[in-house]
Amino acid sequence: MKLQDAYTSEVGEYIGNWIKIGYAGPGTADADKLGSKSTNFTYTDEGNYTDGTVAFTTATTGWQAVSNVALNDCQKGKKWQLSAVGNAAAGGNLAYTNTIEDDANCSPLTPSFKNIAH
Repeated sequence: MKLQDAYTSEVGEYIGNWIKIGYAGPGTADADKLGSKSTNFTYTDEGNYTDGTVAFTTATTGWQAVSNVALNDCQKGKKWQLSAVGNAAAGGNLAYTNTIEDDANCSPLTPSFKNIAH
């Protein structure tokens, strides 16, 4: 989020993809560097970008982790996701939304994830 905030504060009207903001996901990076993979998760940049950016006022998914294995009661294939959109009412800052698929079984694995966007 800090990299995205810094990028947006510099360019003003765009949200950038992982390459634009200088982020690399955990584990081994994909060839296009818009994703990575570890033993437990596959991380991707799912944004709807054109040339690596999307308009500030367009909501986009900038980070997603999908479980590669079952983790306790959290089944394989469940998603942790962080989305961003420009919020003029908040002084032109980005507003973030985070979601966890199968919240009851998966959120105990990452208890602080729900507080990331707040």
